[in-house]
Amino acid sequence: KGKNATAKELSDYTVLEVAYEVYCRGLEFLPPSLDRSEALKFTVEDGKLVMPFAAINGIGDSAAISLVEEYRKKPFDTLEEVMKRTKLNKTTMNYLKEYGVFDGLSETDQLSMF
Repeated sequence: KGKNATAKELSDYTVLEVAYEVYCRGLEFLPPSLDRSEALKFTVEDGKLVMPFAAINGIGDSAAISLVEEYRKKPFDTLEEVMKRTKLNKTTMNYLKEYGVFDGLSETDQLSMF
């Protein structure tokens, strides 16, 4: 699009250039994870880049920061608890679910008898 690109498209282009460079150098990405991802910065674990939550399309900085801060205070037991303690909405929760961030967490702490 050249000069007709939006600011968001230009920002995405820069991210894609960096990702391409990372792959060209033989580095790998690890998916985001509650116990190892930062809110805004990539980190390195076992020579691989760990995605921050803010790198997920649709996750804003304040949502990513609140997720990390609350998890550090006390790990989450349920998805219901995540919603109560963080600034995440249902759409944001769904984006994170797609990446497997909440794998292993139950919906609520209520037991089902049937």
